[in-house]
Amino acid sequence: MALGAHDDRTEPATPKRREEARERGEVLKSRELSSALTLSAVALALWYLGPSIWEGLALELKTYLERMARAELQSTDIRALVAGVLVGQFSLIAPVLGVALAVGVLGNALQVGGLFTSTPLLPRWSRLNPWAGLGRLVSVQSWLELGKAMSKLLILAAVAFFSLRSDVDTLFVLGEAGVGPFFAGVAETAARLLGRSGLALLVLGGLDYLLQYWQYERGLRMTKDEVKEEAKQREVDPKIRARIRSMQREFSRQRMMAAVPQATVVITNPRHLAVALLYERGSMPAPQVVAKGAGYLAEGIKTLAREAGVPIVEDIPTARMLYRHVPVGAFVPVTLYKTMAQILAYVYSLRGIA
Repeated sequence: MALGAHDDRTEPATPKRREEARERGEVLKSRELSSALTLSAVALALWYLGPSIWEGLALELKTYLERMARAELQSTDIRALVAGVLVGQFSLIAPVLGVALAVGVLGNALQVGGLFTSTPLLPRWSRLNPWAGLGRLVSVQSWLELGKAMSKLLILAAVAFFSLRSDVDTLFVLGEAGVGPFFAGVAETAARLLGRSGLALLVLGGLDYLLQYWQYERGLRMTKDEVKEEAKQREVDPKIRARIRSMQREFSRQRMMAAVPQATVVITNPRHLAVALLYERGSMPAPQVVAKGAGYLAEGIKTLAREAGVPIVEDIPTARMLYRHVPVGAFVPVTLYKTMAQILAYVYSLRGIA
């Protein structure tokens, strides 16, 4: 991408822009840093386990050569012997491979985090355009990648040269001491070489991470118009949410008002408040508030109650207590049991219920 393509993108990315980029699989990640971490972990594993690994490998090789020297071995025996040696050698290096796998996964997880998206796997027809592919080959990004690859190669070559130059004579001396000491020396040399290479690549990986961070942030930058457009979209969202809440309240109000005709009694204060109660003897522990309201909603409750023949009782303290402290759907508290008993007795007497 040309450097001038971002000249008008002067604003930092918003959280929404970052989230959308993450959903597309566009995340901040340095492959060089992951490789350096893996190599360093392998070097530490070989430094700790190397002598025992190489001694085991030498023992396996010695056993193999001794058994191969026996003339009575048949072809099937040889195949079994080779398979057993390979399994034994793999079991020796398996811990190092496990460390490399674990650190590789962990290094990527620390950079990317928990991200599961299939967007990068979807086909992009722009990638089939030969002109676009040619443009990518000669882009600034491709030259940067080539420079990083050459730098890594030169660093590894320099580290290997200066490390092995001082260890060659030592390895020749250990070769005269026997197979076991020689392989142990090779393990120590390999661990030291990998350790130095890992440290060098960690420095390169850190620099690459800073470069990737700069490119990532630069690629996410927005124009002033994009920021304004996103701000407008955010302004619409609260209005939509408010409309949804309004519709939910209206639905709850309609459902509440539908329960008024089935109420046992409506208690008022008498003008401003109205609370509808339902009580079924034998099946309910106490009267239940099925509807309540103030102002025009209270008038609506009383109107529905009159139309359905529900008794309306004026009791200012009780109406205020129920309206303020008992939500719709809850039972009246124990402190009002005595008052409710008197009100229900009055309602039952009006209906001729003993």
